[in-house]
Amino acid sequence: MRNIRSAILAVDNGQLAACYSVGMTTTQALRRVILPQALRIGIPNLFNHFIILLKDTSLAFAASVPEILGEAKMIAGRTSQFFEVYIVAALIYWALCSILELVSVILEQRLTKQTGGLRYD
Repeated sequence: MRNIRSAILAVDNGQLAACYSVGMTTTQALRRVILPQALRIGIPNLFNHFIILLKDTSLAFAASVPEILGEAKMIAGRTSQFFEVYIVAALIYWALCSILELVSVILEQRLTKQTGGLRYD
């Protein structure tokens, strides 16, 4: 929740003033101007939290790292091929994190186009 609030506060106050000057209500200004820019600003931080969830809890998706590593440990114990099994587990984890990062980049690019290319770097 702090991430969303800080992203909204990062949008320049002049944006809200500009919305008022063209006759928008506060709701219209938030929906059409402020929130798209705030979402664009907050996406990297939000996706970092998704990746942390993927690593730390079983609530993230259906297979998080503890389950992947638990299965790898059981398979490695049965087959005595520890190196190969843990390499596969690492590749699965890497693929999941890469997919999340790709989704983040695509979403950020779309929001950059939607907000008129405004950059807050």
